[in-house]
Amino acid sequence: MPKVMLETASEAHVEAARIQGQITEYLGLSSSDLVFEYSFFKAKENSYTIQWVADAQHELNTSYFRAGNILEALEKLYYGRDRNTLTVFSVVLNPVS
Repeated sequence: MPKVMLETASEAHVEAARIQGQITEYLGLSSSDLVFEYSFFKAKENSYTIQWVADAQHELNTSYFRAGNILEALEKLYYGRDRNTLTVFSVVLNPVS
């Protein structure tokens, strides 16, 4: 797919909304089931691995996040969840490859 330079911020927003709609439709989800998050200067973000358990499951889960610091990684883990129902066992800053 060729890269298209957009003239204005408005055009960029319209194009982003169009692509989000296509992704949502492709996955068969409603727009309320999917959250798109945009951030800039990815080079300043690190990769983190978080191991955690949800109280109801009792099974160790491993999640991976890109974030500027450990607190941001934890915020991403907790997004849309009740913090009181998760137990975090470890947060690891992954090595840069």
